[in-house]
Amino acid sequence: MRVTCPSCRTDYAVPASQAPRRPLRLVCPACGRGFRLEPEPRRPAAPTGDALAAAWSERLARALVSDIVVYQPERRREALAQGRVLEEFVPEIAAAWRLLLELAGDDPARLAPVFREALDSLLGAGTPVVPAVP
Repeated sequence: MRVTCPSCRTDYAVPASQAPRRPLRLVCPACGRGFRLEPEPRRPAAPTGDALAAAWSERLARALVSDIVVYQPERRREALAQGRVLEEFVPEIAAAWRLLLELAGDDPARLAPVFREALDSLLGAGTPVVPAVP
């Protein structure tokens, strides 16, 4: 962190480990004038590669299922009313699953819960679409 005295413009280096967490009143060693030092805003830690991959997989799963919902609204509405969402959309669900595996990585164990949540919340309107496996 760089600190500059506003009076004499003397520049000082402050190690990041000593950067203040709250405003401080300092006295410049060069000119003796006091000034206020504001802390630098703290940035959250960057997400890890695993966190980014998980977030991307979730967004992709939701986008693929959203396409089914958007392009088949009447068919979905009827299937929901009859409780036959899975039976009605087997080909579309299978195609979305294959595309998710292709684009997000061939790891079904990691992607299955994400895909199931997207199906339940979007296609099933909050009702489970795929029965839980015991």
